[in-house]
Amino acid sequence: MREESFASAANDDGGQFASGTVKFYRADKGFGFVTPDDGSGDVYLPSKVLDALGIDRLQKGQRVKLRRRQGAKGPEVEDLRVLAS
Repeated sequence: MREESFASAANDDGGQFASGTVKFYRADKGFGFVTPDDGSGDVYLPSKVLDALGIDRLQKGQRVKLRRRQGAKGPEVEDLRVLAS
């Protein structure tokens, strides 16, 4: 599988990537959500993460690996790997 990654500074989960599925992503709104496979709640996906990767959209149901951090309003994606099929 080919992976693309946005490297970022600090993270709250020890650098571990979790697998997940894109719940939705709205490029026109600049955000989306990813549902982790571990059963934890949805994680906010800000457009800045995708911008850094050069990705302008994600498809609902697309598989990803994510690293999350605690944002101002809850968990958010800080690093993302898009899993190519």
